[in-house]
Amino acid sequence: MAPIFPFAAVWQLLLLAALLVSSSFPFTEGRAPWRRQSRAFEIPISGDSSTGGAAALRVGEPAQTVFLLPDTGSSHTWMFCGSPETLNFSSYYNVAGSSTFSPIYCSSPACFDREECSSPGDLCRFTAEYVDGTSVSGFWALDTVTIWSDTGDEVKFRNVTVGCSTQRLSDDILTVNGILGLSPEEPSFTSYMRRELGGGAMAHYVPRDDEGEYDGDSGFLAFGDAARFGALREGMKHVDLIAGGGSCEEPPSFFLVGVSGIFVAGVRAPVLPWVWDFEPETNVGGVILDTGTPLTYVAGEAFSGILALYSDYFRRRGDYDPETFPAVTIEFDGGARLTPFPENLVHEPDEGTKCLGIKANNRSDGSIIGSYFQRGLYWEYDLARGTLGFRAGQ
Repeated sequence: MAPIFPFAAVWQLLLLAALLVSSSFPFTEGRAPWRRQSRAFEIPISGDSSTGGAAALRVGEPAQTVFLLPDTGSSHTWMFCGSPETLNFSSYYNVAGSSTFSPIYCSSPACFDREECSSPGDLCRFTAEYVDGTSVSGFWALDTVTIWSDTGDEVKFRNVTVGCSTQRLSDDILTVNGILGLSPEEPSFTSYMRRELGGGAMAHYVPRDDEGEYDGDSGFLAFGDAARFGALREGMKHVDLIAGGGSCEEPPSFFLVGVSGIFVAGVRAPVLPWVWDFEPETNVGGVILDTGTPLTYVAGEAFSGILALYSDYFRRRGDYDPETFPAVTIEFDGGARLTPFPENLVHEPDEGTKCLGIKANNRSDGSIIGSYFQRGLYWEYDLARGTLGFRAGQ
């Protein structure tokens, strides 16, 4: 994720004034209405390949469309908030324009993290930290989110926990207004939807970028009854999710999977199996799926084995050739294999420069299957069954 930068303190004063006059909501856990349990709800994904897609979320009353980066590696949903008088950006959330925007204070039971609370009247604040070392801070609020259902009607979800920040992503991705936290852990949007729907699955699809053009209209993020996802589930490979990263009373922090090996051009990289293991006692290691991180990260021991196989290719071939560039295959526990599409194996940090989309990571920090490797595939997370499904997209 790119660097972030704060905005002027004068805007913060204007925002605080807007908060003081906004209406408040009582906090509710949210029950699953019978009419929602057997339905599916879809959020369109649009954008370009530099962001891996952005979910067009409709927030507030009346609804404002904000574009958030779907992030299965984070539990924090936050938006860049502002007002037309103080900002020159086209992508922000106008808190004064929503009649249902209600800030959470430290006195509220909805304030689940009181580390930054010095008095009950303080705003309930958060800090979200990311794998690239950046962080974003802000305060929590409750608001309404409107989503289309598979029956063609709009459904309003009340009291959704959202973060409001005066920081944003860098100038490189101004079209993205914030992060949509999709990890299984509270207070993520995934955990909210599971509560509202009485369970169900989450699915997402971001189209391929094989021609350098991004068909943003065909991506989606869906929640609900997996049976309603239809033909997209046919021919799906399944992997068991590891119930780790959380205590017995809490959901896991991430979508953890077991990996048994990695191949380059069909040749198994010389990596000892324990390199991929998750250690629940210390909560370190393992492999997660993270749509908020573009590149794929593996433990240094694994990266050395992968690099050795690619070095042999370049010794024989010379420059990068997309027609002959060796494929990467990740083998999961149980035998299912993931082979990313060829164009997703490399990224272009500068014009004319191609780099392998895999980097080394400390084993204690775990390995990450990033968004580039996931593009062009349909993914389904079913926490009730403890499975991850994937297959080639449309």
